[in-house]
Amino acid sequence: MFSLQAVDVSWSRDEVSAWAPHHAQTQRFLTWGPDAPLVGLWDVYSLALKQFADLEFLADSATGRRLTFAQVLTAARAVMRALVVEFKLKPLDRVVVVGRNSIEWIIVFIAASWAGMIAVPMNSWWTGAELAYGLADSQAAVVFADDERMARIDPLLSKLPGVHFVRMERELDALVQRHAASASHVPAGQPAGVKVDSACIIMYTSGTTGHPKGVVITHRSLMHVVNGYLAIGRLGEARAAAAGAPAEALRKCVLLGVPLFHATGLVSVLLTSFGSGRKIVLMRKWDVVAAMRAIETERVTAVTGVPTMVIELLDSPRRAEFDLSSLRNVGGGGAAFPSGVAGAIVKTFAKAAPAQGYGLTETSAVSTLISAADYLQRPTSCGRALPGVQIEIWPEEGGRGALPPGQAGRVMIRGANVMREYWRQPEATAKAITADGWFDSGDVGKLDAEGFLYITDRAKDMIIRGGENISCRAVEEAVYAKVPEVAECAVFGYPHPVLGEKVALAVMLKPGARRLSLADVRARCKDALAAYELPTALAVFPSQLPRGATGLFFSSHRANKRP
Repeated sequence: MFSLQAVDVSWSRDEVSAWAPHHAQTQRFLTWGPDAPLVGLWDVYSLALKQFADLEFLADSATGRRLTFAQVLTAARAVMRALVVEFKLKPLDRVVVVGRNSIEWIIVFIAASWAGMIAVPMNSWWTGAELAYGLADSQAAVVFADDERMARIDPLLSKLPGVHFVRMERELDALVQRHAASASHVPAGQPAGVKVDSACIIMYTSGTTGHPKGVVITHRSLMHVVNGYLAIGRLGEARAAAAGAPAEALRKCVLLGVPLFHATGLVSVLLTSFGSGRKIVLMRKWDVVAAMRAIETERVTAVTGVPTMVIELLDSPRRAEFDLSSLRNVGGGGAAFPSGVAGAIVKTFAKAAPAQGYGLTETSAVSTLISAADYLQRPTSCGRALPGVQIEIWPEEGGRGALPPGQAGRVMIRGANVMREYWRQPEATAKAITADGWFDSGDVGKLDAEGFLYITDRAKDMIIRGGENISCRAVEEAVYAKVPEVAECAVFGYPHPVLGEKVALAVMLKPGARRLSLADVRARCKDALAAYELPTALAVFPSQLPRGATGLFFSSHRANKRP
């Protein structure tokens, strides 16, 4: 089994875009020792090519295409060659990939991250304006996009001079063919000039200040999580063997129903599959009936998704039509699971263990894990810290210092899995991470005496709808811009049994303004907001919005009250 060792991490100013106090001092983290097989993403891909070359890796449920590890990785090496030779990119240049889940998406991501460039998986649900912001902010050199995303970007191309665009659905195959013959010349190991603490991914996350922030994740951060999954998996196999359990006949196979631009899909599903030779069944868009059909056809052993997906599997009236007996693990993350889900999974899927992880994009997807008996005994917990990750509860009103077990406060996380910075935002970086490396999650929670974490509230002014983060302020700004008769508005979340939360809007109209309907608001804001960001409930107040002592709108979001 892997061991842990203390490592000292430091950065120089020329490799950090948002220099903050914690970069100015060496940080000591407990991370995986030299017996762990993966140091950087180059090791992830090289290991898979050596050990799993002939195994089927990707099965696209939409197109029926199937590729082995070797076929996917060989195509990625051809794209690597194109990035260097055709597009003249250097290590740490930014390569954006945006589109629905697809084989092409995965090939591009592998190529960029294997070549030592910084891969930027961009939210495919963003509007054209949001995509343009992300491309400009990340300083993208090359953009790989599917047709739907290109249609949104096309009107804005004049604002993006010098950026190369590749239409994945039409041009990627030809790109691979042009460079296939010379792909073998591409080094498979650690790229020159790239270090384990170099940035390898920028993932954008919605925040409370309107514009999304680019989360910079290093090779070390990702490998801490991926090696952690491998270690925990091997430990589970060893314990089962010691208990006399028969070896599992089914090959591991995971259903990918969450977007790859989410940390859950990218890290917890895609990257962890390379180390274990696990097959991935791709879904381009979540549909519970299509998911059950894929589980039956592909003999899927694991479903990792947001609570919405798991609840729909449990509640589907058509579930009995499909053979779902291959499932061994059902769970995920991205938002809190209702307390009854763990028991319902065990009751519904006879051989499946429930599991849940807690983390953020800023913590490389995962900080805690819980599964099986632990989860059933503690159905409201999100688990204990990943090995090498520290979690403390600090006073909610400010200050620092670990609170005793059972006392609620700010959830603080420290470890090699924590992001390096917010891209080009030093003030936000300094606000989020203390000088000695503690990341403020924005969540409120408590630890029990055994170290299990319980999330009790969310301090950040954000809505999580079906695992998708929505900035309240961003929606409010869109309403002000598109609905000029609104004098004042506030956006907040209200509970939904499947999606977790939906978007509610409270408004006060200007004097003399006509009556305003929800349909009217949605129609006028549809070009400024993604579909999932549009309000689904509206309350119109005859005078100013209710306020608390601070003078701010009082919704108790902020209390999860229905409007």
